[in-house]
Amino acid sequence: INLVQTCAELMQAERGSLLVFDEKNDHLNVKAAIGSRAEIIKAETNEIGERVAKSVLQSGTPLIISNIEASNLSPAPSEWQYKTKSFISYPVIVGGRKIGVLNIADKVGGVYDKFDLQL
Repeated sequence: INLVQTCAELMQAERGSLLVFDEKNDHLNVKAAIGSRAEIIKAETNEIGERVAKSVLQSGTPLIISNIEASNLSPAPSEWQYKTKSFISYPVIVGGRKIGVLNIADKVGGVYDKFDLQL
């Protein structure tokens, strides 16, 4: 949780999550989540990461979305209650091995941009 909390603070995010890839089951598991509705995201077992994070992990390329409604992605379930339509999904790669995805969302006072991604 400390890693997610620190990243969220740096990125002025109200929400964040760390998903770790389970190679055996070909599935992402929530290892940490902070912010509003974090408990719902932690409890999610079937669909977590299937909309966005899994493709970010597979490609190894970060994704920055300023407005999900203007993208070709489907929005998160309404019960997750995101405040903004902007987020960053960043692959976590250690020694060339893709191990997970860090998600940052609900930026205080704005949308994420390329500067945020560099940070």
